[in-house]
Amino acid sequence: MNITQDRAICMLFYKEFSEENVKQCKQDISSLSGKFQVCYQTSPNEPILVSEFRIFGEPAGDYHLYPEVATAEHQEAIVREECNTCKERQQESPDDVISVNVTETLEEEDPSKPILVSKLRILGDPINFHTYPEVLGNTQTDTGKASSLVDNVVPQRDQEKQVQPDVNVLNDDDSTFEDVQTRAFINKVFLAKEPENDDLYYQLSCTVKNIFHVIKKYTMFEDSSLFAFQNWCLQQDLHFWKAQKSNTSNEEKLLILFKLKMEYFDEALEAATKEAAKICRA
Repeated sequence: MNITQDRAICMLFYKEFSEENVKQCKQDISSLSGKFQVCYQTSPNEPILVSEFRIFGEPAGDYHLYPEVATAEHQEAIVREECNTCKERQQESPDDVISVNVTETLEEEDPSKPILVSKLRILGDPINFHTYPEVLGNTQTDTGKASSLVDNVVPQRDQEKQVQPDVNVLNDDDSTFEDVQTRAFINKVFLAKEPENDDLYYQLSCTVKNIFHVIKKYTMFEDSSLFAFQNWCLQQDLHFWKAQKSNTSNEEKLLILFKLKMEYFDEALEAATKEAAKICRA
């Protein structure tokens, strides 16, 4: 299906595709401070609202704009689909419709790249969309609890029968302090099995690229490429390799993992540093 810009705007706010709704949604977008564009990253069926500065400033071209007008050969199919959609919507409860003004900032692939998405969409896909915490746990009690729990995360090798690593996996004798620290940090942030202290973690589906964006500024990969990170991961005993996998429509492997909440990353890094120092001294 050829999705136009106007159609994507209605999809973003879960509105029926009509001239009136397009006009209203555009007014709501223009009322925001700054300039925003409806675009998509991987699938045109998943529109997001992103600042123009990010869209045109992203060197990798991760954001794609919709065409303003659909090609002629797709017009008939679009009209036919909209008729069916309207009939289905007429049978739904009015309570299912949410105001286009009700939105939240959330993290998708990379928490450093917030996007604006309808609350209805967040509630409908909690695995892939995660809201930011309103307040970080900054009390002594919260910090102590988080540090204790993160330090005591049971490694996956102790929770299940150890999966034999590939022959190319580095031994600790061959690893630098940074290797050991980064490996320990990733293994605390991304778990393949649901942990007992599940108040610190949430489930999500992600790729190795997603993991790279999350951990790079906390590790030795801050100034490295995705390719370098992927090659390094193939030589490491990382928990996420043991996770269940599923394929997306473009055959990209998705890992079903449990991710540590962002407010506990500092504690996880501290614990990983202590662990690396202990291993390297041995």
